[in-house]
Amino acid sequence: MREWDENKLDHELEVLLNEIPEHDEFEKRIEKYINDRIRKIVHKTLAMTVIVAILLLALVNPMFKVSFIDPTKRNENDTSIYFDVLRDYYETTRPYVEIVSLDAEYKGLAHYEVTMQATNHRERLNVGRTNILYDLNCGTIKNLNDAQLYLMTYMGRFDNYLYQNDENWIKESIEELRKLPESSNIYISLYTALPQAIDELRNANICLEWIEVYQPDVEYRGGLSLALSSAQDKTDLRYEISEAELIDVYCNNLKNLLEHKDMWKELSLPSTTVIYGDLSVLQDTYEDALYLTELKTERFTLYGEKKDIIEFLENIDIISIQIDEITLY
Repeated sequence: MREWDENKLDHELEVLLNEIPEHDEFEKRIEKYINDRIRKIVHKTLAMTVIVAILLLALVNPMFKVSFIDPTKRNENDTSIYFDVLRDYYETTRPYVEIVSLDAEYKGLAHYEVTMQATNHRERLNVGRTNILYDLNCGTIKNLNDAQLYLMTYMGRFDNYLYQNDENWIKESIEELRKLPESSNIYISLYTALPQAIDELRNANICLEWIEVYQPDVEYRGGLSLALSSAQDKTDLRYEISEAELIDVYCNNLKNLLEHKDMWKELSLPSTTVIYGDLSVLQDTYEDALYLTELKTERFTLYGEKKDIIEFLENIDIISIQIDEITLY
């Protein structure tokens, strides 16, 4: 049997007691241990959260791009589909306005920053000068910056009900034009009593700028520009193409809008007199346009020198007239 040495036992007890930390130090060690464990758990949790977020983003981001408008998507001509659609939209719905260029930068999760150059045909075009900026979030336009109001809807241009069929007002308007300097260049919006043949207007001594296509059997009538400032292809040289080619351009514009309603539907569908919320009227317009053999118009914009404009106005039956702008050349 082991014999106990009292001195040896005292010594071992003393060593053991020395190894036991004091109360305060013991608490600190426990606290440090707990903090280290918590820190490791937090780090692991954060790492897993980041990994899950990255995986979700990798899955959701492509889904967002497919589900909403992608203004960076190109067509077979390597131009932006969104640009082509907006260009056709503003040509169809507004005189004078033209979309010249468009660029979009993807910011993630169906968010794009869109920059655009628009022009008013009554002013000189400086190519490359961006003048419109907005965010496209999940297909919705936000934070629109259009200081010169190019994209604004202008109602009543051709239908001034206060002076419609007012012969005195029309005569007074023409008389006011006579007082202008001979070097005046005049832009006018007209609503005529009878439909005018486009070929005859193109051969008149004025510049035909935009027409609302005469389609008496449908509710909505779209527009067509006869003087674009920029050309994407041959069909944009409107004064050089035939009437049949102009009809094809008009039909193709309407078809493009119908095939990409999602890209412009929030802008609604304004005509010269009504803003349509029901976009189905455009289908009827397109189907009717396919049978057009001749272009006519009752509502149109034109411009020219003072003497030529006055001569033209004196030989046409006018319902409504609006003088849009006068410049000197």
